[in-house]
Amino acid sequence: MVVMPHPEVRIRRAEPTDARIIAEINHASWESAYRGLMPDGLIDSVGIDAREERQRVHLSVPAAESPRSSWIADVEGRAVGYTSLGPQRDEGAQEGVGEVYSIYLLPIAVGKGIGRELLAHAMGVLRDADFREAVVWFHTGNHRARRFYAAAGFDADMEETMKLIADFEVPCVRYRVRLS
Repeated sequence: MVVMPHPEVRIRRAEPTDARIIAEINHASWESAYRGLMPDGLIDSVGIDAREERQRVHLSVPAAESPRSSWIADVEGRAVGYTSLGPQRDEGAQEGVGEVYSIYLLPIAVGKGIGRELLAHAMGVLRDADFREAVVWFHTGNHRARRFYAAAGFDADMEETMKLIADFEVPCVRYRVRLS
């Protein structure tokens, strides 16, 4: 078996100028991971321009004023993935619980360890911000995400819900990990 060399990954804080590339990564990842898992109408309803505008708004808030942050994974000078994180957003969220809001990769970057590096970075940022635990929500049927987060030490905490995304209800499950 031939083992491919691990790519050199540089993780950097996202800036407002990254809004378009984040939107493109998000769109490509949704097409690859969710087509056939989520309704086509949902995937088709959120275009790259709308995703870019949402990212631009988020990224325009100065880091000192926002508990939320986004990080880009660059390989050979090209953005191939990103993660967004911050305090847990659930209603009634406990103090000291952070959340990985998203980790998305371009399809060509999947399976190369880049997602693991982004997640490790996200966990470090949350730990540095004094969060004791982290949660992540994802589509109940996303078995790749289940394996990915379980391999990183996350466990299902038996919390499931229907999340409203662009007027579509999506079944989601929450996983949790201690950060200490």
